[in-house]
Amino acid sequence: MAMDQANLCRRRIGFGLGKLHHVISRSTRTEIVLGALDAGFAHFDLAAAYGDGLCEAEAGRILEGKRHSVTLATKFGINTSDLGARNTSLYFITKALRKSFSRTYGCEYAQRDFSPAAAVTGVENSLRRLRTDYIDFLFFHEPRDRADFDKLPLVIETLDRLKQDGKVRFYGVSARTEQLLSNSQQGFLGDIVQFELSDQSASLVQAIPAGVPTSSFGLIRYLSRHGEARDRLDYGNVLRWFSQSYPETMPILASNRSSEIARLGRAAEGIFI
Repeated sequence: MAMDQANLCRRRIGFGLGKLHHVISRSTRTEIVLGALDAGFAHFDLAAAYGDGLCEAEAGRILEGKRHSVTLATKFGINTSDLGARNTSLYFITKALRKSFSRTYGCEYAQRDFSPAAAVTGVENSLRRLRTDYIDFLFFHEPRDRADFDKLPLVIETLDRLKQDGKVRFYGVSARTEQLLSNSQQGFLGDIVQFELSDQSASLVQAIPAGVPTSSFGLIRYLSRHGEARDRLDYGNVLRWFSQSYPETMPILASNRSSEIARLGRAAEGIFI
């Protein structure tokens, strides 16, 4: 599994599955993932916390037999249940009831556990749900403040051991640009940095040590905040702008609409694919 991590990211494009758990239909979820694969996306970004394991489990199911042709990135540190992976129907029912009647709905996403034990447990659970024996990229899932970032160095020995065991190929931090800039000493730990695109991201990329690969999510959301309507975006121009502005960064795009996924794939041809 030896591969230079810079070459693993450079000039590639990723597809985010962070909204797959919003799709109730199993067949539509299959259509989304396979549609992204057909559109030329060979890297999938997800997390254990997305849908209480549902996104990982569905990616594992749909991509089974295709593992050799894709790379997978997942995350740990947000403690959620495994309900989405174990019983999808019950997950959607429980989610609807909690959203309607529970005052604590979503509170679990405000907590972080970046302990060595959480890393080991998270990796083992992710491997099971993804139906694979290794994870290409493992990220700390969005540390929020100095207290979170200060815990990260305490996990490095454990993550290095997981790499030595062949369960993780590369690891790093996934967080908002502003948090990474404010905690650069801990935020640049590991092999790769993933950031949410913002007005300060150019400064972040300049601060990241040379040779450390980067990936970025939130591109369409970033443009929408700047007044660009999603349905009017020229994805070819968007990706050319991103490629010129962040030439060494892999963009992570996402959509739950088959027609838009195909458009994204066509736009990426000749730029990233």
